[in-house]
Amino acid sequence: MHQEEYSTLGVVENGKLQMRGRALFEEAMRRFPNGPVIVEVKTTKPQRSHAQNRYWHGVVIPLFAEHCGYELAEMKDALALKLIPKEIANMDTGEVMTVPGHTADLNVQEFNDLIERAQRLGAEMDIYIPDPGEVAA
Repeated sequence: MHQEEYSTLGVVENGKLQMRGRALFEEAMRRFPNGPVIVEVKTTKPQRSHAQNRYWHGVVIPLFAEHCGYELAEMKDALALKLIPKEIANMDTGEVMTVPGHTADLNVQEFNDLIERAQRLGAEMDIYIPDPGEVAA
């Protein structure tokens, strides 16, 4: 059985890569077919926490959806478009369009900033969005 993809964690120290699980990496390499491969090294960033994600989906989105009369999925997209817009180019025309961003792309601090923007937007719309520590999500 051939393997097509493998990833592992590591740390770069003084310009040298220290891989975690070196023996597992070498074992995985033996399962690859002979031939060219792509080696990619990229930095990690702390992703949003599970608690932040639960709060966003369990508190923020439902409060806005109830107020606006939207379904949860519609409200999620509307909030993402308003609060974390992302610009992309239309592949056919080159026209720049604004689309909803994704919370999965945010780190912990960026997600905290998103929550603060949602609370400010809520206040403008007379929606009270409690702080994360005030409610169980």
